[in-house]
Amino acid sequence: MSLSNNDDLKDLCALLDEERQKMHELAEQWKQFGTNTIQKLECQVVDYQGKLNELEQRQILLIQENQSLKSLIDRTIIQTNLNVRHTHTHTHKERQIKQNLNLL
Repeated sequence: MSLSNNDDLKDLCALLDEERQKMHELAEQWKQFGTNTIQKLECQVVDYQGKLNELEQRQILLIQENQSLKSLIDRTIIQTNLNVRHTHTHTHKERQIKQNLNLL
């Protein structure tokens, strides 16, 4: 082999070694990027799970409140119906008494 071929091979080896080193650094950067991305996503997942739990608890409270309000409305309607019947019966009896008094 000639001296110039030797120099060319040394240059090629040096170039390839530089490229290998650059690829290694690039791989490390991608690894670090992936690690950081995973950590951020894990934090976001934890945050979203917390928010979801809060919303579920709030939903449970709203359902309970709605059931309580529905029960109150149902009781109010029943009481109102009873009062209307009582008033109607009482008024009907008063009319009968007045009619009987007028007949006398």
